[in-house]
Amino acid sequence: MKKIISSRNRSILVKVALTVGLIHLIIFILSVSSLALLTGGMKNRFRDIAVERHISFLVWNNIIVLKGYMVIITGYIILLFPAVKLWLGKKNVTFRAVCWRTSFLTLSITFFLALRVIHFRPYFLGKVNLDHYYYKFLMAIPEFMREKTVYGAFTVLPLIVLLSVITYYIYSFHAFTRSKRVANRYLMAGYGFVIVLCVFIFSRSFFPAQATVKNIGNTNVLVLLSDSLRSDHLSVNGYFRNTTPNIDRIAKESVIFTKCMTPIGSTLESIASMMSSQYPHTHGFRHMFPGKKAVEQFNTKTDTIAEELGKSGYNTIAMGDWCGSVFNVIKCGFEKRVVSDFDNFKVYMSEAVFMQHFILPLYFDNEFGYKLFPVLEAFASYLTPRVVTNRVISEIDRQSGSGKPYFMTVFYSCTHLPYSSSYPYYKMYSDKNYKGKNRTHLNFPVDDFINGNFHGNFGAGEEKQLVALYDGAVSEFDNCVGRIIKHLEETGQINNTIIVIASDHGDDLFEPNTTIGHGLTFNGGDQSTNIPLVFYHPDMKNKSKRISRICRSIDIAPTILDILGKKVPDSYEGTSLKPYITGTSKDLSLAYYGETSYLFFKRTVPGEDTLYIPPMDRTTYIDEGFDFHIVLDDKYLGDVIKTKERVVRTERYKLVYTPGKYHSIYRLYDIKKDPHCTRDISNDNRLVYGRMKKALRRWMDQRIETSTADIGVDKSI
Repeated sequence: MKKIISSRNRSILVKVALTVGLIHLIIFILSVSSLALLTGGMKNRFRDIAVERHISFLVWNNIIVLKGYMVIITGYIILLFPAVKLWLGKKNVTFRAVCWRTSFLTLSITFFLALRVIHFRPYFLGKVNLDHYYYKFLMAIPEFMREKTVYGAFTVLPLIVLLSVITYYIYSFHAFTRSKRVANRYLMAGYGFVIVLCVFIFSRSFFPAQATVKNIGNTNVLVLLSDSLRSDHLSVNGYFRNTTPNIDRIAKESVIFTKCMTPIGSTLESIASMMSSQYPHTHGFRHMFPGKKAVEQFNTKTDTIAEELGKSGYNTIAMGDWCGSVFNVIKCGFEKRVVSDFDNFKVYMSEAVFMQHFILPLYFDNEFGYKLFPVLEAFASYLTPRVVTNRVISEIDRQSGSGKPYFMTVFYSCTHLPYSSSYPYYKMYSDKNYKGKNRTHLNFPVDDFINGNFHGNFGAGEEKQLVALYDGAVSEFDNCVGRIIKHLEETGQINNTIIVIASDHGDDLFEPNTTIGHGLTFNGGDQSTNIPLVFYHPDMKNKSKRISRICRSIDIAPTILDILGKKVPDSYEGTSLKPYITGTSKDLSLAYYGETSYLFFKRTVPGEDTLYIPPMDRTTYIDEGFDFHIVLDDKYLGDVIKTKERVVRTERYKLVYTPGKYHSIYRLYDIKKDPHCTRDISNDNRLVYGRMKKALRRWMDQRIETSTADIGVDKSI
């Protein structure tokens, strides 16, 4: 006992602890100062509300962060004590000698962990570009050695250090036993445990455990969604990059709908439409900032597919990350929800605090961190797709042993702005010579977006890079899909599980008269409304087909219920696609009707002056009685509805209604000849224009759909 807690050791330990504590106190002060500078530089009403009315909440969050610092400090003390002791040797234990050694080691490890974050999670560190020393060093390594070097540095080296520390403490144990032989036994036991653990981990990777599938006689339903996923950026749909090899593989045994459209290009509203099979004007969500009354009405009075299947004996589960948090607002009938907290104003304030403490991602972007700080799961930069996928696979295994079928919806944020994918996806399609500010994700001032000053002009080089980042995000989602499908195959559940791969909406990526975003306009083509829809059914193996007729996301719920032999509620406005899947019909004559969502900035219509509304920070408020959600002020609801674009689309033609400042604007496009909608032909084809306008006005004014057969303009197709 005396040897391990000698006065020398005690002196070293105290000095190491004081030094580590002082270093992290400085880091804490710098982080708080950075937060003060950040809030001071922002100029919008939300910033004023946070500072004037919620300063105590911001202070409390900084205090909460301290428990993370305490964990970090404790870890450093345990790690550095043996290193500093061995480094000192027999030299005198002065504060200066211990302090500079401890400081050097602490800062070196922090720098090493920062490099690791730069490599695997670069979006945490903001504007990182190729001028960074790390990337200069990385690019200097021959390409064939690069991956091995990264693996050795960021995986093998930490394990060696960890084992060395374990070795020290186990060997020091002989001070308690006074027996080196006993110490050696403990040492061997420790190494044996590590070896067994490694074998277990690798065996799980190469020889996954076979789950006991008790519900093999029932049909499970697994819906996999990625926010803002465009149909035309999947390689299975003809995209020039091989973005989705895993989805392509399952698509070979599936029905692929190439022209599935969402009625509104905004997450909350479109998810409500998908799950309830209703248009926004029916379920009541016309924008992304609904109030408490509208949410409660939807949750209590709307028939959703999860609720219907729950009545039929299904377990119903919603899972996801920060985009999946929508299910914590609109419950959609799910009994179990494993998603992030909804991003209300308090979550935004917490995120502002936590993200300024730059050392937190170095240590807590993992399951331990999510347990220590549950709020991290609500942040866009935390809770990675890999973690979500691990949870999904575990949940599938739990459900497989329940004896009941399940309906599970998994909602990823992979492809949502700012396209922050992890390594290696963020660099997968980028130009190696690119050196701009958007190297790893889109950098844009949120302040401008909130106060309506976002211009959307990036330049050709930046646009190309952002498309590459988006495609990398698509590939990351595809990897998640591949892992889940592989697990279903290995456990035999692929034979009794319907799999639906889709999205809530698409995204604009600099098509004509567009910039970035979604739900703002119907300019540029179908890119923000055309979502992928891959429908796998175990009985359809080797019977894959491609359906090029229009269908809608409101058709997904009735299709699943119809295929399962369940009653489709009368409230559903969608149509079952089962006739397409079974081959009993080749044309259901479905037309697409849609509307835009909240107008964040003024849309562009060449030669016209369009209506717009005041900036977001003026039209919304923080409803403290509704869990601090951002809610649209009722006095602006009429303006939001009034500024909406509406659209009707047949197989060939698309008519867009845009509210103008002085008159209504109608634009007719021939999609077959003009897929990006650049030439208005309303004056060239008055017959088609008249029929399309009549159908659109009927839907807008009377909420009645007209089929493509009754519109009667596609006869030439």
